[in-house]
Amino acid sequence: MDNAFGRVIDRRSRAGYAVEPTAIAWNAVAFRVRGSRDAIACVPRAELDAFLDGLDAGRLDQEILDFLGTEPSGRVLRAAGQTRRTGLFDELATPDAIVPPERIPRRGIGDHGGGTPSVARRDKRSRGPRPRRLLLAGAAAATVVIVAGVIVVASRGDDKPQPVAVGQTTSTTTTTVPATTSTTISAVKPCESESRNVVTDCSFESPTAPTGSFLGVGPGEKLENWTVGGSVDLVNKDFAGGYPVKSGVQSLDLNHNDVGSIAQDVPTTAASTYVLTFSLSGYPAAPAGCSATEPQEVTVVAGATTKTFSFQPDDAANPPGAQRFETHSFTFTGNPGATSTPVEFDGTNRGCAGGVIDDVSVVPQ
Repeated sequence: MDNAFGRVIDRRSRAGYAVEPTAIAWNAVAFRVRGSRDAIACVPRAELDAFLDGLDAGRLDQEILDFLGTEPSGRVLRAAGQTRRTGLFDELATPDAIVPPERIPRRGIGDHGGGTPSVARRDKRSRGPRPRRLLLAGAAAATVVIVAGVIVVASRGDDKPQPVAVGQTTSTTTTTVPATTSTTISAVKPCESESRNVVTDCSFESPTAPTGSFLGVGPGEKLENWTVGGSVDLVNKDFAGGYPVKSGVQSLDLNHNDVGSIAQDVPTTAASTYVLTFSLSGYPAAPAGCSATEPQEVTVVAGATTKTFSFQPDDAANPPGAQRFETHSFTFTGNPGATSTPVEFDGTNRGCAGGVIDDVSVVPQ
């Protein structure tokens, strides 16, 4: 093959490490990196040629060796929302984790559900994703097995490269913030009343979900200035007898039938420091009536900064949607040489009930 996918199947050996594909999907490739320890490099389709060229030329050696020289920090590639930019991870949760849920027939900006929590959530589950598309990377000397819409590449059994001494720093970091470290809700000004907030539709009030229901939004569609990946739900506060909403009358559930994401380019000044703040909640898995998991997990990317947050719902809440919000903040730097910086929220726990986010703000520090 003459495209990037035709180049990925070969094992590449560098000084101190080797790289070989472990899972290939139409949108991204996960590579196994073997050196002083194992790691995963995930590369979106659009960046494959640049990644492979940089790898072959040795331009990525130091960054990869630095990552292998650190202790694992729990950075797991769990969902397709994490594949939109090249990144290094400690492990791959499952081979099909890199495959995004595809658009569901007749589901989009006009799709909505309703009724009791179990009926509505079963309705979300019944609109399952279509079979995933595949791009097979041509003939090669490796064994490939198709599992759940992804090509799993078996290792050739080559000898592991000899480790070399490397540094102990890396530019790729992830921090998990437990609920007990969150600030109180009352200490944070609602996003609509913060005049310096550069986020558009910071409380997810547009478009409007039906009263007492939710509105499904599919991949590539827009929520004001937010671009959707996978599928997400705008949820009215009266859905299912009461749904977590922090500001206004709607919040955003990052999972429709499975993980989704939203992203927005916010105006920034190069190299200036900004504070991103948002509120996180979730819906319990048991009363959701479909394939839901706990805790809800959300990965937030702002420029070069990545943070992961977790929410454990109160399973005894009555109604189930009567959940608290935890408010999280972190700083990031505006993209150098640019007038805007991308901000992205990725759902990472599988199933139909994801992290519920609301009240997002980005302000100069």
